[in-house]
Amino acid sequence: MTPERINEVFDETVIFRDPITRADGLEIYRDGILGMFQAMKATFELHDIRPCGPYAAVMRWTMVFPVMPDNLPREWTPKVTFTGTTTWGFNPATQKINAHVDTWDMTDNQDWFSTDAANKIAQQILETSLVPGPTEEGKYSLIRLRPDYEIREYVPSEVDDAFKEGQTEISPSVFTGASEPKGGPRSFLGTVAARRFAGSPPNWLLGMAKPEDEAKKLMDALRRDGVPFDENAGYRLIRYDGPNPLPQGKPNEVLVRVDPSYNPVWVNEEEIESLHRFHYKVAQQ
Repeated sequence: MTPERINEVFDETVIFRDPITRADGLEIYRDGILGMFQAMKATFELHDIRPCGPYAAVMRWTMVFPVMPDNLPREWTPKVTFTGTTTWGFNPATQKINAHVDTWDMTDNQDWFSTDAANKIAQQILETSLVPGPTEEGKYSLIRLRPDYEIREYVPSEVDDAFKEGQTEISPSVFTGASEPKGGPRSFLGTVAARRFAGSPPNWLLGMAKPEDEAKKLMDALRRDGVPFDENAGYRLIRYDGPNPLPQGKPNEVLVRVDPSYNPVWVNEEEIESLHRFHYKVAQQ
């Protein structure tokens, strides 16, 4: 978005709030907040946007920031991933956005200044700097990144193949992201919860990060957050190759199939209304 377009869309008095940042005024918002996003070459995926009141709109998104420039001599690029929501408030007099409030799924403490959110970012930077991600990861859309698991959308037919009976370990090549016919209401038949961990069989024999233990942690976290899943299907394990030669540095994931009744974008209308209330609480501080 060009500076001229930003001036057309956002009010002179616009405020910005997220768990670790506060900014007031159009100049700081344009040059500081939006300028930072552009300079860091963040990628942005919008999952949904809708009104949540006469002068407000809410959206759910995923953003990824590279921690280091791509041209540095590394075999992988450390990154920080955010999923969350933005609520925009509009000035009735100018019809421009005068409040931008973000929440992040990685923390339950959304109030500024959230030390938990800052710690989660630092932890991601450290982990992605030391432990490379998978080299042949399957194709999916990341919807929610919680502190201890992810909610993803895969192609439903590929999830069916992955969760066939009689198999626990699967290949990442199952998830090619091949397109399926569009049309009709959106379904969540391909929703999967995932938990990442590092290690390989020699470490598992020593009692370190066993897949069955990681699967139990994933299921316990889903129950804690009220996310329904198919308990009868069990879990699936994916082991990846990666540039880290040490066994304890090999990336892995356990997957659990989420019940299709669960909407990972908006759990229910109460979630949207609570974001609306939080927006106005923060905007008035």
